[in-house]
Amino acid sequence: KQWYQRRVRDICFAYRYLAHYHLRNDRLSEADVFAHKCCEFKETKNDGKALVRQIAAHRNTGAFQQRSKSNVSRVNVLQMAGMSPSNTSSSSSNKRSRTPPPPDTPSDNDMSF
Repeated sequence: KQWYQRRVRDICFAYRYLAHYHLRNDRLSEADVFAHKCCEFKETKNDGKALVRQIAAHRNTGAFQQRSKSNVSRVNVLQMAGMSPSNTSSSSSNKRSRTPPPPDTPSDNDMSF
């Protein structure tokens, strides 16, 4: 019985370690899985709940930061190319409307005699 309790204790603390590891490395899906596994054991239940809250907060702020970074990098690239971000959306839509559609050419398989 004592061996079993040590084994369960080792497993639940391993889950907690893995949840922290994946959270630090921005692998939120994996961190969430291990945090929920922590909630299944009395030894790590409170830690698991705290980790789930941290992951949820990280998802909310991380998504916002990711969108902000991608928008900033787009603006920087356009500025380096000598273009303004406001001009690109209207000019790209105009270019798309003026581009002729590709010609329809039947393939050899479509022809029947």
